[in-house]
Amino acid sequence: MPSATPTSTSSTSSTSPASPASPASPVSSASIARGACLPGDWTDGLARLFGDKIAIVDEKTGDRVSYRALAGRTSAAAAALRELGVNKGERVAVLAKNRLEHLELMFACARLGALFMPLNWRLAEPELGYILDDAEPAVLFFDQAFADAALRLCAARNTRAIALDSTLSDAYTAR
Repeated sequence: MPSATPTSTSSTSSTSPASPASPASPVSSASIARGACLPGDWTDGLARLFGDKIAIVDEKTGDRVSYRALAGRTSAAAAALRELGVNKGERVAVLAKNRLEHLELMFACARLGALFMPLNWRLAEPELGYILDDAEPAVLFFDQAFADAALRLCAARNTRAIALDSTLSDAYTAR
């Protein structure tokens, strides 16, 4: 039976290069040091690189969002989440079909150190309730198509619910 080998705790391990077995980081430490991007939120770095080039096309509305605009929308979403009291390590749930706000909230959560929690809109209400009971999100953003279920689920758990089907600023500042 093989024996366990203790992990080295030498002081040089923090400055030594990553072992070949460890996965490569998609973001270099040099690019982070230059402020090129935050881990998990690359919107500011890409806004500097690509500016007004198109980052996202919303097929439903035809809206085209540039890298610069996506970075700005991510900043607005992060500020709104902070204002809502979302802290590092807390969860932000979204019950909606694919839409631009998914990306904005995902990057905003990364910026704050919060956890983005997309919910599968195909699940039955009891299944969603089980997930919400387990994860205990600080807030749940929802698409109008799921308003009835979202409001019932949030009321039963004393969770803040915010509709996405309004202007961006209204959705993020609704109480």
